[in-house]
Amino acid sequence: MVIIFFRSVITFTILLILLRLMGKRQIGEMQPFELAITLIIADLACIPMTDVSIPLFYGIIAILTLFIIHQFISFFDRFSNKVSKFLSGKPSIVINSNGLNYREIKKQNICIGDVQEALRNKGYANFDEIEYGIFETNGKFTALAKSDFSRDENKKTPLPLIIIEEGKINGHNMSTANMPKKMLDDIMAQNKTKAKDIMILTLDNNGKVYMQTYKDKFVVLNTDFNKGDNW
Repeated sequence: MVIIFFRSVITFTILLILLRLMGKRQIGEMQPFELAITLIIADLACIPMTDVSIPLFYGIIAILTLFIIHQFISFFDRFSNKVSKFLSGKPSIVINSNGLNYREIKKQNICIGDVQEALRNKGYANFDEIEYGIFETNGKFTALAKSDFSRDENKKTPLPLIIIEEGKINGHNMSTANMPKKMLDDIMAQNKTKAKDIMILTLDNNGKVYMQTYKDKFVVLNTDFNKGDNW
């Protein structure tokens, strides 16, 4: 019991020192290769800590080896753009001045709903409120607001519902918003498009419709439908 206690203290101390030397404060700030090394180190630390049949020295050597690998990779990551791009990737612009970048969204293996959630976490409701939306190489989302963006204080905070996503109509959200099928048909008719050609169409409780087809830039339509109502 006492042996396991002291092995745990020694292993924890070494891990703490090495993780501080890596120069990262949060897991969320780590690049992919750093996260992988950290997870392996954590796994290696557990084995010699509890299994007294394994010399503690073996575990320490394995951990120190991974630390050295991390330092080498970090060095080349800083001084070579090609290595950095290979190891960490590059920022992915999922929203630009034309609207949602469907190709980048699919490349990141996410859905439009994930982008909408990331947007809400940054304090924005509609896709058209920002100029650029970027998933950084460490997984964080950056939202750059449009220079002329301002929210009307006389209106309630908008909560957009996805009505059409990737050509599929969300009947549940239409029901929640009490949106008549005729209204959706009229919007598509006015813009000369069909549901299967629409990448995203949202309706918020201020009556604003955001629509973007796979080929064209987004359009924003302001309607009087359910203006002021909540869902």
